[in-house]
Amino acid sequence: MQLKGISPDSITYGTLVDGLYRANREDDAFKIREHMLKHGCQPGLSNSNAHMSWLNKKGKVSMAFNLYFEYLKSLPRWDNDSINVLENHFIRENVKEVIRGLLEMDFKCRDFNLAPYTILITGFYMAKKVDEALAIFSVLGEFNININPTSCVHLIDILCDEGKLDDAVNIFLYTLEKSFMLRPRICNKLLKCLLLSIDKKDYAIDLVDMMQSHGYCLNSHQYDKTMENGYESGGLLQFQDEPKVQGIGMIRCNIWLEH
Repeated sequence: MQLKGISPDSITYGTLVDGLYRANREDDAFKIREHMLKHGCQPGLSNSNAHMSWLNKKGKVSMAFNLYFEYLKSLPRWDNDSINVLENHFIRENVKEVIRGLLEMDFKCRDFNLAPYTILITGFYMAKKVDEALAIFSVLGEFNININPTSCVHLIDILCDEGKLDDAVNIFLYTLEKSFMLRPRICNKLLKCLLLSIDKKDYAIDLVDMMQSHGYCLNSHQYDKTMENGYESGGLLQFQDEPKVQGIGMIRCNIWLEH
């Protein structure tokens, strides 16, 4: 293209980068980025998000953060000294301070975009860093910013794996409040973890009732595969609970668990 006098734009570079990551050629993807910068083509947000997404899928959160900081420094309305402070916070693993500072600058510059934050949640999820992922969710809540269902699934998944079931339930309640409908796999994973815990069985019973009141149909076609797997594994759980003081009443549930 350049031999013919055609200058590639950020979209062209972004396509090349995406293709190289898909081919597992991360080093070449970075070479394309360096070539892009050398020839005066600044990466836009979508280009930076693409780099970050691929790095985070591999759990390389630090590299993703560094790329995002570099992108922000290329914006004339952002203060580089403030970004340097946030970089130091990240080095010291003060994730909440980093996210809070980024959001404050986002709104000051009227430049907010949710994508980088959900991408970073994914990165911490892939890196099995549950506290950091939860920190981003917490700070976004301070700013009354809703995250997307995919990020909620990642959070519930890793919180269940880490045995932090109270936090997992709180995230699921958040999805009910926002009218998100999650897929059977993650719902059943949460219910199974609660039922198998020593002191959280009542949570599962109440949660099933709340799910149904919010439009979940546990016998719908969405649960066919789950039910089939549960049947083959003998995973049908039946339980009956006494009426609750709060007036929920007697609940008798059949829950097919995914194995």
